[in-house]
Amino acid sequence: MFCTTLRKRKQWAPAVPGLLQFDKMRFRESKLDTHDVNLPLPSISPGQRYLRFVLLSNTDGDSAYKHQRVERLYHLSAGSDTAIIWLFGDNGDGPLSYAQFQIELTDKFDIPLVPLQSIEDLPLVLSRFHRAFLKADLFTRQTRAQPTSTGPIEALLPYSTVSPPLSEHKVHILSDVTVSFADLVNMVSSKEGRAEVARYLEQGDADRIIEFWSRECFFHQGYK
Repeated sequence: MFCTTLRKRKQWAPAVPGLLQFDKMRFRESKLDTHDVNLPLPSISPGQRYLRFVLLSNTDGDSAYKHQRVERLYHLSAGSDTAIIWLFGDNGDGPLSYAQFQIELTDKFDIPLVPLQSIEDLPLVLSRFHRAFLKADLFTRQTRAQPTSTGPIEALLPYSTVSPPLSEHKVHILSDVTVSFADLVNMVSSKEGRAEVARYLEQGDADRIIEFWSRECFFHQGYK
């Protein structure tokens, strides 16, 4: 489901036809008060659970407006089941504005910041992120159902790579340099972050982690 106000936002209005015509996931138009897109998630308690997105770009108001929208999103569920899509602009400042907002964001909120290279890619990016989130969420719920001394991040990190899973030693290394999945996603979304992962792990392991998020989530394949 996406908010009807996207039609009134110059940067995001071109995405509406693509959302309505997307064949891999059904998007309906509705009025959403606090966010721009929501996608259903499985819930073990009464009531519907959603993965909620706020869509932002460098031209979406001033810094105070952006932070107000993020804060409202965060407080809906204490930061869980949320993500921000950041649209790169056509004037070449996309990576810089993305990096600046990422720095501002991580100082206050633990929410994934997902880069969007082109407005036409929005339906596919939403679909891939939703699929990756469902996979991680399933592992989290399975881990909580089993008695273990391993934290949820450490339990899921072995599977944040294409086969085979990471070894226990590599998981310990990765958990020392990333504090959350949002941190890992943000790290592998930049050239500097990918280089940092490769410094701590063998290049083959780093490549498999980056390929996993490239395939399952939202990055383009030309990351090397």
